Amino acid sequence: MKAQGDLAEAVASYRRALELNPEYAAAHYNLGNALKAQGDLAEAVASYRRALELNPEYASAHYNLGISLKAQGDLVEAVVHYRRAVELDPEYVVAHNNLGIALAAQKDLPGAEAAYRRALEAKPNYANALGNLGDLLLRQRGGEERLREAEDLLRRAVALAPKNPIHIANLGFLLQTKGQLEEAESFYRRALEIRPNYPWCQRKLDALLLGA
Repeated sequence: MKAQGDLAEAVASYRRALELNPEYAAAHYNLGNALKAQGDLAEAVASYRRALELNPEYASAHYNLGISLKAQGDLVEAVVHYRRAVELDPEYVVAHNNLGIALAAQKDLPGAEAAYRRALEAKPNYANALGNLGDLLLRQRGGEERLREAEDLLRRAVALAPKNPIHIANLGFLLQTKGQLEEAESFYRRALEIRPNYPWCQRKLDALLLGA
């Protein structure tokens, strides 16, 4: 409850600042962040758009507008703003990673792979990009070399983010595809300890135990 109260206070504060100076791009941006945190995506989008009208080269406003648009289901425009964010700031690793996620959702797998690799060029130990690229390579089934790279990426992701159930479960799935069933089972169980309500992982574990 305190967090919601703090957000409401922040929204009110930014609105007061904008009454005094409607051309204050950073206040529109920060208002957007507070509204997004409240779950008011439509108002957040409007605030980010206003910030970008005032400062079209505001990389973080492009990025957070992309996040909000994706949450609304608008992948096409989200990709536009993620791309603009990384054009303005080529080292913006979370924007590269989220661009990859959006492109993968659009079935643009080469584009997604390139975005994840660019994130890792900027930050080689970025667990989310390691895990996302590993999962992408695994699901493409591009041969032994790509499978080995996928395993390396997922193992690194799990080592860096040992409480991330998605990377752990995906590593389990990769090991299952290789026939390493005991190790696969251990990773599935580990993921389910962290996130007991994980239907995909539970189905994979059940199938493995049944020998399916």
